[in-house]
Order: sequence, then structure tokens, then C-alpha cells
Amino acid sequence: MNKLLKLFGLIAILGVFSSCSNDDDSLNVPKYMSAKKSTEVRFIKNQKTRACDVNGNMWVTKPAPVTAEEAAEVLAYIATDPDYCDALPPYTRYFIQHVGGAHHLYSYVDWNGALHTGINGTAGFENLQVLENNGQWQHVYNFNAGKCDNAATNNSSLMTDGFNGIKAMAEYASSWVDAYRIYYFKGNYYIGLDFYAKKGDGVVENDSIYDDWVLKIVPENIGSSDDDDNGDDNSDNGDDNGDNGDDNDDNGDDNGGVVPDTIVPGKGEVEFDVHQQEHQDWNEIKTTVHLRDSVDVRILIPVPCEYIAVPDDFDIRSGADYTYITEKQIVTYTVAGQEFETEVIINHTIEGIEILISGTECKEALKVARAVYADGLTFEIHSYVYSVVDEETIWGWLKNTECPQTSWSKWPKSGDCCTHTYGQVSSAFYPDEEIKHDKNVE
Repeated sequence: MNKLLKLFGLIAILGVFSSCSNDDDSLNVPKYMSAKKSTEVRFIKNQKTRACDVNGNMWVTKPAPVTAEEAAEVLAYIATDPDYCDALPPYTRYFIQHVGGAHHLYSYVDWNGALHTGINGTAGFENLQVLENNGQWQHVYNFNAGKCDNAATNNSSLMTDGFNGIKAMAEYASSWVDAYRIYYFKGNYYIGLDFYAKKGDGVVENDSIYDDWVLKIVPENIGSSDDDDNGDDNSDNGDDNGDNGDDNDDNGDDNGGVVPDTIVPGKGEVEFDVHQQEHQDWNEIKTTVHLRDSVDVRILIPVPCEYIAVPDDFDIRSGADYTYITEKQIVTYTVAGQEFETEVIINHTIEGIEILISGTECKEALKVARAVYADGLTFEIHSYVYSVVDEETIWGWLKNTECPQTSWSKWPKSGDCCTHTYGQVSSAFYPDEEIKHDKNVE
């Protein structure tokens, strides 16, 4: 029973979900995701004709200037060596904008033992280039000496064919520097470059702090002039029922999680799996809900109340963060270092186990999850039935599960569906009787 009490609860994790049928329920969520090819995942309110092509100065829109306060805050954040994301900025057309640099001074000892000092890691950058979707490096004009002095564009340049990498020339040694990291901070992507140089008579070693040149990535549809987009997140149209997650181009497996063959990741805005687990000493039902859409979700598992073994606690995990919370309906969790709150309610009623998840309260967390991990949020609920009940009886109850109802306003009722849901009810004891659910928007 001690083992039982420790295992059950709710786990909120980033990435895709897995269904297991043995005693090993361990989750392996790596800290960083693999980079994938840049794809378009944005809602464009107003596409305007540009007056000039890439790297010009006279676009209809341009990003707002980077303030001194923003630059200082971002540089200070990167200096703390925070988590970074390997998921590439998901924009085809975007502005790359100068933020600033830390101006660290580097030194090296040449082959004759002479010390060379005072090498400025920021001012030493020249010839900024971006690797685009076509596999070619695009020179970014006006970005030299670790800065961009172009007031006409608010120190930015328009790029039109995705982001797949970046490099700059270390002028001191005429060698390329491609050591960069991507950070998602306060709703924006930033690129940090770490200076180093390979000179004929010695090497200027990098210091593993990616603040020598910091650049901002701004989607084209967010502009500061003659643009009716209000600067809201590019993948959201400003209201809940337009925020469909837009992640269906993603296979959902970027975080290294194990995806069961019976679930097709990326198939729906809400994916779920109600699974009868196989354990030796207790009866467990694991319910997994993966949200790509900011909708409220309801699932009803018709286990008679008198057979539900224990009340629910909450275990929450996102990335490397793990939190244990007891008897709370408002749960707090972190996504890429930012803290969010979501209402998660587990009711044990006469009708059965009712699971309510407030996806509308996940809206901001979903934006960060999509931006950093190219995926949504996953909630995992563990429910328990008294051991005197046999597995056949429990499976009979599960087959009548209402899976799931969704609504853009609290809370869903039986039969509600406002977005595409996809999933299954399955059993480790009866794998051939799996029940699929695939419901389009009604």
C-alpha cells in the first residue's frame, strides 16, 4: 500500500505521452530537445505587400526597438546559464534584430609563450550569416562589429526562408564562430553567440557563456508600424477558440518520449489514453491527456465510487522539474523556467472518476511549450481500484468511459466537443479489445 500511495497522482509533463503495461512507470524527459527543420506555425492576421526584399530598409512593418532595459535583462538572464532550447524558431519570415553583447575580453598564449590580451568578444564579430531552409547561408547585412547601427529598421533585417543555424566571423582570426544557443525568454526567441577564434599561432578559447552577441528573432507579422497585429503570440489569434496549437506538423516525439504504436501523435488538438495497467498487487488506471489546444477537458471513468481505493494527490513534472502537491485543485508547475497555474480537479462521484483539466488556464503555458519544445502539455492521472475487484470487471467499466468532452467555457458537459480529439481506451489484460476514439469538431 505504501508503494501504491507513492505512485498515484497527476503528472504534468511536456511532450508526448506513453502508455505502459508493466510495473516500470518511470519517465525519461531529457532537458533539451533535438532541433528540427524550421516550419511555419503561426496565425497571420494581415499579410501585407513588402516594399523591399530581404535585407532592405523599407518594409511596411518592422519590429519595435529593443530598449536598453530589455537588452540588459536578456543579457543578465543568459549570463545565469539558464535552460536553452534546441527547437528552432518556427518562423519562415522573421526579423533578426540586434540586442547587445557583454563585451567580454579574451586572451590567449601563442606558440612562443607570449600572452595576447584585450580581445573583445563582442566587437570581434563580423559578417553575420543565417542558414536558411534552402540549405544556403544568407548574409545578414548591416550586422558587423557585434552590433547593427541601422535606425531605419530598428536595427533589424528581414529574413524570408526559415532559420536552421547561425554563424559569424571572428575578425581577429578570420575564422567562423558557430557556437550558439537559442533561448525563449518572456515570450520571445533570442540567439546567443559565444566568441572564440582559431588563429595560426594559438586559439582563443570560448568561455561557454553565450552573451557575446545576442540577437532577437521576431516573426514578421508582429510589427511596430501600420500593422494590426497587437504583438500577441504569433501562434495564437487572440481568442481561445482560435488557439488550436497548430502543432499537427510535429510528430510529437521531439522530447525523446516513448510513443505507443496505437497512438498517432499529432493527430488531434486533444489526445488521450485511458489505460488499465498491469501490476501484481493493485489495480491502477492511468489516464493521459495531451493538450495542444487551450480548451477545458472532461473525462468520466465509470468506476463505482465504493470501489475507488484512495483519493488523488498530485505529482507534477515538466522537463527536469518535479513537484509533489497534496490535495490542491490549483496546481503550479514550470515550463522552460516560467511558472504557471492550472486548475485540475479529480472528483470521485456516484457516476465514477471525473477528471477536469482547465486547458483555458494553460493558454500561456501552451504558448511557451510550443515555442520551446514544439509541443503541448501532458497531464497524467493515476486512479486506483480496490484489489478485490478483478481485472475483467474493471475493463468492463473502462469500456464505457466518456472520452473526452472539451469546451471553450467551463466545464464540458456530456457530449460536448469543440475541437478535434483523438485517443483510446485500452487494457494491458485485453490488448485486442482496444477502443479507438476519433472525434472532429462538432
